[in-house]
Amino acid sequence: MKREAIQLNPDKVKLHIACSGLHIKQLLDGMNAKTVHRIKAGKNTTYATAHKLATKLGVTVGDLISPVKADDIDGFLPEQWLYDEAAPSGNPPRRVPFWTLVGGHLYYVDQPPVNMNSPVEKLLKCFESTNQKIVLRQEDQAFVVEIHWFDYSPDHAQNVVYNLATACRLFPLARNGDTFSKTGLDDLLSRYVWNSLKEKALASAEIVAIEGHDYPDDPRVYFPLVRFSRGIGIRRVALGSRTFVSQYDLRESLLGYLKNVPAQMVHATLTDAGIAITVEPARPTILCLDGGRDELKFKVNLAWRMPDGTLALAPWRQTSREKFITGIRSRNWTDMHMHHMPLRFFSQYDADEDAAPPPFEADQSLPTESFAAIDAGDYPALF
Repeated sequence: MKREAIQLNPDKVKLHIACSGLHIKQLLDGMNAKTVHRIKAGKNTTYATAHKLATKLGVTVGDLISPVKADDIDGFLPEQWLYDEAAPSGNPPRRVPFWTLVGGHLYYVDQPPVNMNSPVEKLLKCFESTNQKIVLRQEDQAFVVEIHWFDYSPDHAQNVVYNLATACRLFPLARNGDTFSKTGLDDLLSRYVWNSLKEKALASAEIVAIEGHDYPDDPRVYFPLVRFSRGIGIRRVALGSRTFVSQYDLRESLLGYLKNVPAQMVHATLTDAGIAITVEPARPTILCLDGGRDELKFKVNLAWRMPDGTLALAPWRQTSREKFITGIRSRNWTDMHMHHMPLRFFSQYDADEDAAPPPFEADQSLPTESFAAIDAGDYPALF
């Protein structure tokens, strides 16, 4: 009889082994050392072996299968990090030393960059009302964060015009008594910090340049994307999607829809990369089979079209999304636009009168395969 195979999460296994403080010889308990190394490499094992390992670590098999969360890993990061000056890429018109923006010291020894009050967070909040491009790159054991501030040209073209830039290099430090030295991170911790920085960049800028990724260098290629669905929970049914030429078209189309819906039936919340608008059913007695309501849901994102024709999510600053949500909740329609984005896009507005916005409903002519990257989750996971 074939034994049941199971795959544990190798990152979770490594974390629990590190937490346990046990040497690998203490973990074996009848297991072969190669078996433990195979599990740590993400290979399948038997349920009996997984159960034996989980028992030795004081957890359940379910714990070893589940995804790693930030709370699981924060305690393993070095507590001290060195924040130092770096040179911004390109040729910015003006360069500002990072330390003049976050406190006035030539370098800092401070908390990890994933923390809410780290120098990286302080840097991201400088000139927060100005448009931002964030560049992320790695130099050996260091992470480099650059911020380039820009305006849009006041003419019809809305070109990107850079004004100012700064950059910061950060290293993890190892402590030995009263002395510190630069150190590296293992693969899991390095991926966690790198992906955390990517999340911060995508939620804080209009343009991003992230090492190892391709993103547009001009927000004028972004366009609003709305995905429509009905129902709740396991009974939710996708109705399709619609792209809009500009945020102006999205705003007018959404306004035309919401004006006919009572305010108390509309709810707007943040998602990882956009916003979600939920509309309660007009007749709440209509229930799905699982007891949920037959509500409508609209996921709103910024997107761009990749060279192969598929769509990918574009950066949309969190503060801008929060203002959009506030406008929906308060029925303050003037706030319902994508702040920090060009208001209008080029030649399609050269006509004397604007064309009527499209209806706020799914466009059934859009090919579903073009949304593959978005449906698969285009923004980086922490692990």
